[in-house]
Amino acid sequence: MLALGLLILIVGGCTQLPRAVTDQPSTSNTPQPATPSAEVQPELTGDPRSVDATGGRVNWPGVTVDVPAGAVAAGHTIEVRTGSAIGTVKGPYGEELVGLPVAVDHDQPLRNALTLSWNLPDLTATQRASVVLGRWNPQANAWAYTPERPVWRGNVLTAAVREFSILTWFADIGQTTGQITGTRVDEPKCSTNKLPPWVTGTVDPDKDLAASAIRVCFEPDKDSRVTVRIANNRTFSQQMSMVHGGQPWAWVWRGDDEYDPKWIVYSIAQQVLDTSTRHLIPPLKTHAVGIARPKTPGSYHIEARASVDLLTVLADAVAFGANESRVAVDSPAVSAAIQALYECGGKELLDKPNLRDVAELGRTVANAIGGCAKELMEPDSEFGIRFEKLSRALIAKGGLSQTAAIQSNRVARELVSVFRVITVGKILFYLSDQFANALVGPLAWSINGRGTPEVLGHWKPTCTSLSTDSNRLYRNLALQDRFADTSKELWQFKDFEDAAETAVEPLEDCSQSHRSGLASLLPTDWADQKAASIVATAIMKSLSGVTPKSLLRAQAPAMCTHPSGRLVNGSLPLADPLTQGYVAIRLKGVQYTSPLPLATTDLNSDGVQETVAVYDCSAGGVTWPQTIAVYGPGPTLLGSVDLGKYVEAEHSDVRSFKVQGNRIAIQWISYQGADFDREDWSGYLKFGDGKVTVTDRKRN
Repeated sequence: MLALGLLILIVGGCTQLPRAVTDQPSTSNTPQPATPSAEVQPELTGDPRSVDATGGRVNWPGVTVDVPAGAVAAGHTIEVRTGSAIGTVKGPYGEELVGLPVAVDHDQPLRNALTLSWNLPDLTATQRASVVLGRWNPQANAWAYTPERPVWRGNVLTAAVREFSILTWFADIGQTTGQITGTRVDEPKCSTNKLPPWVTGTVDPDKDLAASAIRVCFEPDKDSRVTVRIANNRTFSQQMSMVHGGQPWAWVWRGDDEYDPKWIVYSIAQQVLDTSTRHLIPPLKTHAVGIARPKTPGSYHIEARASVDLLTVLADAVAFGANESRVAVDSPAVSAAIQALYECGGKELLDKPNLRDVAELGRTVANAIGGCAKELMEPDSEFGIRFEKLSRALIAKGGLSQTAAIQSNRVARELVSVFRVITVGKILFYLSDQFANALVGPLAWSINGRGTPEVLGHWKPTCTSLSTDSNRLYRNLALQDRFADTSKELWQFKDFEDAAETAVEPLEDCSQSHRSGLASLLPTDWADQKAASIVATAIMKSLSGVTPKSLLRAQAPAMCTHPSGRLVNGSLPLADPLTQGYVAIRLKGVQYTSPLPLATTDLNSDGVQETVAVYDCSAGGVTWPQTIAVYGPGPTLLGSVDLGKYVEAEHSDVRSFKVQGNRIAIQWISYQGADFDREDWSGYLKFGDGKVTVTDRKRN
């Protein structure tokens, strides 16, 4: 068993989750400003010591100030003072240790830095790592973080300082890293309701296995979605990633809000590291994701895999360290530090190989965290700038006072300083065989099902490739939900014949030779020959005549100033019908119209039946006289006539058709405005030489 870990340190206590921010703070989940407690003011009780240009050393119990020769201007002196150690201080953002304050009064700028040395043999490794310097700000009445970098020389903390008022050191009080408690998580609970019809099966990797790395159950959700509840049954984080099916999560539920330090840190990790197909599940937590039905037709295998990798170790390393601290992670600047650390670490690890050696994985993450923490402390670096920007945004969003902002900023630097020296050490969750097993053998859950079918009759044929159109026609028809029962052949469904007539309608855009060729191909191209024969018959039927359904996609003649165009569901698609008007064939169910029966006869005595249909249209805010169109098989537009050419009236509406041999008798009315000057008319519709005319017109 490989023994590995990360020595990670310190954070604690919280009230509300501070959301990760981008360049602008969001308006929700704003951290509540902590009530600023008064900072402990420095008490300079020691006798002042004078030092001139020759330099010298000033000693007090616990602290030494070295003044190099030439640091003080010739002819001038400085006064060095100290006081009592401040000790343990409990502020709004955590507990801190505060050292002996040192003050240097000078009337001329110092020419060289002075060296301050504090002898601190009793600090723990965690406390030593977290040390930062603070400078007293009398205007804010607070100890502000100052960027001079302290250095440890054995048990002595040293700092080179040139700008003075009063300085001292601060450290996170910390605590000892403890073992994670709990080894199992309860099985997730799902309803026993039937899953949506599109789901044909599920695979549960943990069925009847209480010790499985993840525990899973499935239940129906609204909008035909599936809820997948996943319990992380391990004491380390696992990452749930979509690996098959191309599905993003429809939604993610991250468990009940807990607001403890670890929960807050993991929430920040999720906001930084999660994507639409990847989700971090913290140790021993139950989350849920939504799976929507695939948007395109076909059979789908949707699979998500739970695994451990560099990013999960990064999340655990920062979270466990933060959880062991006394710094409040709901402090705006601390939240900013954690977010910047995750952002930097994620970027550092992005291009790393997919490691399978536990020890190497731990070292890689430790190096990334340490390097990122150092970068965060460099104000001119990429993530140092990012840290400062996030910190300012969260502090502004939280409405903190100047004192509270200074306190928050200081403790954030203490936490970042801890992570600068992170090393491979003892974190117990990495010692288990379970982690090594998860690294090499991730578990997966899956859903098998059918994608969303196309709208029946809404597909685009090539009109050139018979095999392609055969496949597209099959997918549009056979993959409809109504035919999902695999115990039946397609031809055995009662409504299959009607559905076939609708499915072949897009072929009306193709030539007659292409359609007849496709009808001949289907019985040998489809496995279900009986179903193919039914569809082939529907294609040939569309060749021999005109149906109301086929006219809903027909070519409309030009009318009412509108050019000729292809109908969509019986209407001409116009950009703005409210201002442009409309064109609609007068058939049942078509917008703007009332139904009118079609009339079919051999109008031009060529042995082929023609069909007559009526159109309504409007332009300029008013309806115009109706237009009569003549169609041949296909349907193919053969010609049209505007009734407004025969009667000088604003409106002319057909009332009936009656077939009389090769002629069609028509009855219509004309009227002005809102139905005045109304007159009844009759005549005969004739078609010859490509022209449609009305003959024998008379007023009734």
